[in-house]
Amino acid sequence: MIRDKKFSITVRVAEEDYREFTEVADKLGVSKSELLRILIKYFNTRFGFIGKTGYVLNDLYTKLIKAGLNKEKAIYWVIDTLYEYGYSLRNVITELLEFFESDETKLLLIDMDWLKDREGIWFHFVPTKFSNYLFDDMTFQIQKNWDGYAVFSKYFIGEDYRGKIDEIITRLKEAINKLTDEGWIEDVEDELMECADHAEVSLDIDYDKDLSSADLHLSFYVSEWECMPTVNEINNMFRKVLKMANILK
Repeated sequence: MIRDKKFSITVRVAEEDYREFTEVADKLGVSKSELLRILIKYFNTRFGFIGKTGYVLNDLYTKLIKAGLNKEKAIYWVIDTLYEYGYSLRNVITELLEFFESDETKLLLIDMDWLKDREGIWFHFVPTKFSNYLFDDMTFQIQKNWDGYAVFSKYFIGEDYRGKIDEIITRLKEAINKLTDEGWIEDVEDELMECADHAEVSLDIDYDKDLSSADLHLSFYVSEWECMPTVNEINNMFRKVLKMANILK
């Protein structure tokens, strides 16, 4: 029997299942009631335990039931499949972040999808509190023909800058113009083309008409996605722009 006073839960399980549950809790270094809360919260938020039966209701589960599996085996199949998919995807994301000289503690994947007509795949990352990145948002896509696109954005919200967005915009425009005149963007493109056959870099700002917010975008295109700059290199580029705009000391 497993009791959790906080949620007033009592779960009766077979002796063999109880032993296995205890072993799992011991391996994780948590109490049985803590493990129970974790499982309830996880399954409720991740798999949507809904319906009168309280089981996972999704397409795979329904298909497995129709194929003749009992509910216990069907649920196990669903969980195992989601685990394997998630594990495989995690390996892909981990290697992708390592390629950019970053990791999962610094960049969090919040979305991914196919491009139109399956011409490539698109990833959306945001920095975590454990990173020191100066940008707020990163999107990256790999094309079927091996091209790569990336956009790194920094957001300026009026309430965070005490209503001085107009001043921020002016400074950023001046910094962008100065960097353009100095040939900095062309220099970055030339460096990228030491690896790629073709590369394009753009630095621009857009803002609301009421000057309530502004967005700074640093965008890259390379004909071979492996030639994309690392996250640290891009962070240093943001540092250069923000220092020139006298926003970063």
